Amino acid sequence: MSLKKQNVTYPTSRLVALIMVFLAAMGLASTSVAGLSAERTESIRLSDFTGQKGPLRLYGVSTRKELFLPLAETRNIKEAVLSLRLVNSIALQDQRSFLVVRFNDTTLAQVPFDSKQPISDARVRLPAELWRKGFNKLTLEVNQHYTDRCEDSTAPELWTELDFYHSHLELTHTARKSPLKLSDLSSLFSPGIGGIESVLMVTAPNSKGEVTIENGVFQKALPQVAQALALRRQYADLEIRHQVWEESWPEYLQKLSEADHKGDIRQAIPYLEQREAFHVLVATRKQLENILPASELEAIDGPQVKMQQIPALNDKKGRELVPGGVRLLVTGQTEAEVLDAALLLAEMDDSLNPVNEVSLLERIQDNADLPRASGHYLHPDRIYRFTDLGQQTTIFSDMGSQQLRLELPLPADYYALESEFLELQLDFGYGAGMGPGSVMNVQINGEYVHGLLLDNPSGSAFRNYRIKIPIRKLNPGNNTLDFEVTLRPQLVVGECAGIPGTHLIFQMLDSSSIHLPKAGSVSIQPNLALFGRTGFPYVSADYRSPTEVILASEGLVTSGLTLIGRIAQAAKAPMQELQLLVGPHQPKGHALLLGTPAQFPEDLFAKWNLALGKTQRWPYRVLNDMRQGSEENNNQSLLRGQIHQQGGLGDLGVMLGLASPYSKKPATLTLVTAETESLLQERVSTLVTSSFWSQLEGGLTVWREDPEDIVSLQVSNHYELGEKDPLMKLRLLLSNNPWYWLAGVFLALVGLTVIAVRLLRRRKAAMEREE
Repeated sequence: MSLKKQNVTYPTSRLVALIMVFLAAMGLASTSVAGLSAERTESIRLSDFTGQKGPLRLYGVSTRKELFLPLAETRNIKEAVLSLRLVNSIALQDQRSFLVVRFNDTTLAQVPFDSKQPISDARVRLPAELWRKGFNKLTLEVNQHYTDRCEDSTAPELWTELDFYHSHLELTHTARKSPLKLSDLSSLFSPGIGGIESVLMVTAPNSKGEVTIENGVFQKALPQVAQALALRRQYADLEIRHQVWEESWPEYLQKLSEADHKGDIRQAIPYLEQREAFHVLVATRKQLENILPASELEAIDGPQVKMQQIPALNDKKGRELVPGGVRLLVTGQTEAEVLDAALLLAEMDDSLNPVNEVSLLERIQDNADLPRASGHYLHPDRIYRFTDLGQQTTIFSDMGSQQLRLELPLPADYYALESEFLELQLDFGYGAGMGPGSVMNVQINGEYVHGLLLDNPSGSAFRNYRIKIPIRKLNPGNNTLDFEVTLRPQLVVGECAGIPGTHLIFQMLDSSSIHLPKAGSVSIQPNLALFGRTGFPYVSADYRSPTEVILASEGLVTSGLTLIGRIAQAAKAPMQELQLLVGPHQPKGHALLLGTPAQFPEDLFAKWNLALGKTQRWPYRVLNDMRQGSEENNNQSLLRGQIHQQGGLGDLGVMLGLASPYSKKPATLTLVTAETESLLQERVSTLVTSSFWSQLEGGLTVWREDPEDIVSLQVSNHYELGEKDPLMKLRLLLSNNPWYWLAGVFLALVGLTVIAVRLLRRRKAAMEREE
């Protein structure tokens, strides 16, 4: 693909009115375009702010639920209305039962319950002056009573149900008026209200006006920028599109004369064609000669990241033809410097750069041996205090159940012997007056592992309280450690007697610690669930491992960049040794392949239970025994029966993991495909959303548009990735195949028997000769 360099002139024209009509038809001449400076109105379900599945029921006399509503620091709330869908018990007393709505600890409404109309809607205005940048706390608290005397505070008829799916926020917000700086990048891409959900990546043709995909800017710098922006979105998906800066503009622009508009028309091209208020320009200084003015080009003397405000394009009467926006410039004098600038964008802490631009002078690699993503997971054979994990001393008070959760992220290829233990050494205490039902329960990944009855009426304090948890309870990647504390007051005998429980207190100190055992680095592949949680093996402790993203055609660049950004989000760290390739390439190591089935080479599936191409080979469920599909047996080749057929994928999106047939060393290929390139782009946009991405599993995942319409199977032969130590691999093999021990013991006994028989025969022969 190439573009001819053209010298474009703008003759005087009397068609400005016609052009304005055309621009208005495209939605470009209106100030209501959803730009960074425009006023935006949106409706957001409350279920988007919580992981609660289905309606939430609040039990007891007084119970509350807190939601945290993130707001991008670059946005200002103009108007906000909360709409709630409620269902209350018909046993509640109307005069004494109500819902309290608080916003940032300010009470805004008391919604009374009606036993005769238990299903109701409530609307509460959240004043703009109460909104804060970052997280805002919305508290929904119920007070529920069914009688005036001798009331049981835990009676089953005390309940109210909140339907978060049909409850929503109606918001109107505008941009902050102060100029944007690099320190605002994280806020611009915030996963909260007002954050940017899609971005346009723009590269420039070379000095001859030719567009090439075989340069360092496209292959290496562009993926780094995509990851850097996606990481700022944290857990929310980011659609990343790509376009080459074109010099041959639409015909209607050529009819605008210099007298008919103000400003440089070249600055507005991405907005005219993509309607993007934010775009990223990634190019060398030479490539920018026909795009930026000479004054800006002279300032590019090394790797540079710069935030630029693009003014609106107006006609001579001051009317806005094209809305303004913001551009992020990632540049340098050479391709290597552009890559350095892209790496700087991925590595820098935005808050430390309250300026418009930064230039890289030197990258000092004192930590060259530090594993990639080292700071994002816990290392084996170390001790971590709670304060090291960001958890300060926690105090629980008053009656009821409360939870303390710690995240325990382990390396994706974490492997320890099943005989090893994770040890907790807890420092905690509880106050006097605890009654029956006061307990502390400990759970790992939702599984109960330990419990303690808080039964000392005078209270108690513990130091280095030890809990040993089998290491097999932990999974490679993310884990959760939950302390569920239930506090109950003492029982008092007598009619209507009771203690409110306000005196109850439990304290978990931040000096508590977690001791991790020794472990190796081995992983069973393919495992799309592990890939979805951690980005493994494309992001791993082996930071030197290169990764190739191979696209069958240029039309898949958007899908490739979007997927790259999602993988970085899963790992919470960028892939540094990454290369974006277009066209037929044979993978050298770990690789992601995107294309239609017809674009994949036939030899790719020669050794596998599944094949995609002109014909398909599917391992249907009915032909296979699925009873061995548990994690404990995931090292076995689960699916053997196959049907070879001619047809197509229809509207399916497919992700498949398998061992690379092209690499001498063990390497993983992850294929993403659909029937057509346009459908593949749609399916990738769907896949990167949390509701789909969290369901990746096995070696094969197929999906459509509905989160419930997703199927996962284990179809590929298993193989190991990890340490070269044969002893470690042997331990992994025996741990995942216990019957190998029996075979080994049997063979050892047979061997010892044979040796013993031979020794006895020799002994007998020697004795016979002596006689």
